[in-house]
Amino acid sequence: GFPNCCGAMDCTHMAIKLLGSEDAIDWYARAKKYYSMVVQVVVDSKTSFLYITIGIVGSVPDRQVWNSSGLKKA
Repeated sequence: GFPNCCGAMDCTHMAIKLLGSEDAIDWYARAKKYYSMVVQVVVDSKTSFLYITIGIVGSVPDRQVWNSSGLKKA
């Protein structure tokens, strides 16, 4: 549905249940009101996964995820 589009990149929060310490504030997505891990995905025009970044925790902007990704470094 997107003419001339060769792919896309986006980030999303994956809700997780923390086991153990309740004071893991870094894992808390403040605006979303739950603990989360950020997943960044790049897909091609056929929605095949080309790159996945997993492991950024908490409430961080997409820019920070991009800046810490191996894809940007490459």
